[in-house]
Amino acid sequence: MQVIIVAIGSAGDVNPFMVIGARLKKLGHEVLIVASPHFEEKVARAGLRLLPLGTEEDFQRAVNNPELWKAGTGFAAVWKEMPESIRLTYQQIEANHQGANTILVGSTLAIGARLAQEKLKLPLATVHLAPTCILSIHGTAQSPTHPLPSWLPNTFKKSFYQFLDYAVLDRISANSLNELRASMGLPPVKNVISKYIHSPELVICAFPDWFASVQADWPPSSYTTGFTLYSADKDLPLSAELEEFLQNGEAPIVFTAGSAMAFSKQFFEQATQASQQAGRRAVLVSAFKDQIPEEVPSSILHVSYANFNALFSRAAIAVHHGGIGTSAMALASGCPQIIVPYAHDQFDNGLRIEALGAGKAVAGRASFKKLKEAIQFASDPKIDRACKLFQKRIAESKPAEDQSADLILKKLGNQAPVGS
Repeated sequence: MQVIIVAIGSAGDVNPFMVIGARLKKLGHEVLIVASPHFEEKVARAGLRLLPLGTEEDFQRAVNNPELWKAGTGFAAVWKEMPESIRLTYQQIEANHQGANTILVGSTLAIGARLAQEKLKLPLATVHLAPTCILSIHGTAQSPTHPLPSWLPNTFKKSFYQFLDYAVLDRISANSLNELRASMGLPPVKNVISKYIHSPELVICAFPDWFASVQADWPPSSYTTGFTLYSADKDLPLSAELEEFLQNGEAPIVFTAGSAMAFSKQFFEQATQASQQAGRRAVLVSAFKDQIPEEVPSSILHVSYANFNALFSRAAIAVHHGGIGTSAMALASGCPQIIVPYAHDQFDNGLRIEALGAGKAVAGRASFKKLKEAIQFASDPKIDRACKLFQKRIAESKPAEDQSADLILKKLGNQAPVGS
């Protein structure tokens, strides 16, 4: 069969879909990926064909918008880019699909694929990488994006989220989407984020049920798999400089704010201070050199990129933004975590990591005092033991990409699951 995968977002959003795509290709299917040309080289390395979505300039404009990285403005900043993304996604699918031989797989914001599902009658699996992609009154950690304490009555939480859906989310998203739908002869929709983004045929929750289990108000076609870990660079060696640094001292603390985060100068300044005050070695990972302090001691090394598969297994602690990909990689590596969230799903992911006993979520602005205290907390042997437990659980589980491929082919392609 032909599988068209639509992956919207930065590296942490796109990487898991390349893993799923590579698995489907290995099973003999033709796989196309609709994504930013920013990922052209990665897609080619995975042996897949890219259908470009926009331009490199579009990608850089989006990720370099400071409003994207704030809890209060992140969704509006994301949606600002969506109307054109939706239109271009639909055009790519319309131009390349093979009718009844085609299955669609889309990320949370692959709304162009939802339009193609309706207009072109193509089956679609929606894949959510993090629990907060599903607005639910159950099992959601308290955070700026989901601010209600768990002890509140469900009737109150339901009313609040209905108001949030109507007064905030639909106000931002529905008008532009419905204008496009009208031009295609499709009726208007509401509850865009709470309901419409989920395919009615299949929703794959790409995380294990011990991280977040399927809840009563999730889409009825929801299935958890596990973390879809990007391992294409698993055997990629660390740089000679980083390898030498790791070999010449105790395991360092690794600090990263995400591959696309260009507004992390304060984070790395506080990281440098906290590491020095704690007397710990550190590695600062950022592609943006201007975000790193001009002078750092010899106990701290800055690298523009590192293979986290290799680095986290040799780190004492991973301090990061709480993106689901980084969180999952640290869990799979058995590495204690400190999460310093900025926006989106990061708050919820951090609190879930903390609830598992695998790390600490830092609330509010991350001062060096808070980071130093979190480093002390995450150094507790109990945290390390919990991390090793979850590392073992992930290692012994069926790979998430296999589970996803099984579901996609069985539910949408009427094929028997792999290994049956």
